[in-house]
Amino acid sequence: MISTESAYHIPDGTKNVATLFPSISWKDVEEYYLVINNLEGDPIATTCNNKIVGGIEDNTVRLHFLNSLGMIDAVNFCQVQEDYDIKSDNSEKPLSYPLIKSDGGSARYNIRANESYKVITTLYSEEQMKWLKELFSSPAVWVEWKGTQGQADDYLPVVLADAKYTTLKIEERYTYQVTVEYRLSNQDITIRN
Repeated sequence: MISTESAYHIPDGTKNVATLFPSISWKDVEEYYLVINNLEGDPIATTCNNKIVGGIEDNTVRLHFLNSLGMIDAVNFCQVQEDYDIKSDNSEKPLSYPLIKSDGGSARYNIRANESYKVITTLYSEEQMKWLKELFSSPAVWVEWKGTQGQADDYLPVVLADAKYTTLKIEERYTYQVTVEYRLSNQDITIRN
């Protein structure tokens, strides 16, 4: 018997439920939720409302995060800005005699490179701001990564930038533009000298 005072985990992500509903074209779905019924047809559990950004598009970013219940949630973003941050140290060596023109006097070393991103969404309203606060303050966040060169899709760890977020506005409360900045948790592997 299922207790009515229990919390249940229902894996309701699109990759999990797509096999249960093969006839659904997920590119046409904007949002969905699942209802679990008992043998008598009475509902015993309902998932939250899952929003999809017009299907999975090339410019869509999906951040997964550890929520306050210790489970993983996901948020969709539809506008992306990518920056490539590079930091290095410089070294100088004295010129030799006779001067060799192809021998440089200064060089970069200890090169550190990483991608940083700024993503924006307007899909969520004031009533979802309390839930989005869990993303803003989450200690563990991953971005969906589409595999390349024969690699499987995966989740890459990211670090959110510290920021101030507006979660309740006085004017235009029907429109919330949420902007999140993050960088990949691991730096790019570059040639070390």
